[in-house]
Amino acid sequence: MSGGANRGQVVVLAAVVVAVALVAMATAYHGLAYHGDVRTTTEIGTGDPMSVAERHLQRSVNEAAVGPVRPWAERGQTVNDTRAALGRARENLRQVAAADRSVFVVRENSDVAAEWADSDCPGDAQRAFGPCVADGGIVVQERANETALVGVALDVVHRSPTGETTATVRVRAR
Repeated sequence: MSGGANRGQVVVLAAVVVAVALVAMATAYHGLAYHGDVRTTTEIGTGDPMSVAERHLQRSVNEAAVGPVRPWAERGQTVNDTRAALGRARENLRQVAAADRSVFVVRENSDVAAEWADSDCPGDAQRAFGPCVADGGIVVQERANETALVGVALDVVHRSPTGETTATVRVRAR
């Protein structure tokens, strides 16, 4: 009698081992198997050209915003540093565009920057900020007699064999 009971326990144990193995195999299959919705590595980083441009421009404006602190009287140097950072972003965009036979054209928009400086300059009752000034498409503000980069207004054009896209963007410094 004990032989039959042992054999039953062995059968149940074998069934449990097989079930656990099947669960592990199914998990591995779903984790490693092909899935049609996954983007390929050649697609990563591509997408809407204006989104690509905005990411590069945002990075360059952020880089310029953390530059050296300068007195308000030397704000021109902050503007020059920002233009240099934008130049590096333009070069990066040129390289990105060359891969798909397209081109980016990025220009400062002085009208949008002047409007930004006049109507949307950071400040409130809790902030003792000075005026915003637009220099071309670059907006800076006096804060405690120091120059702070507010942002940059830009016209971005993307030309490709399939067409042209134009946008005016305000890239706020973070």
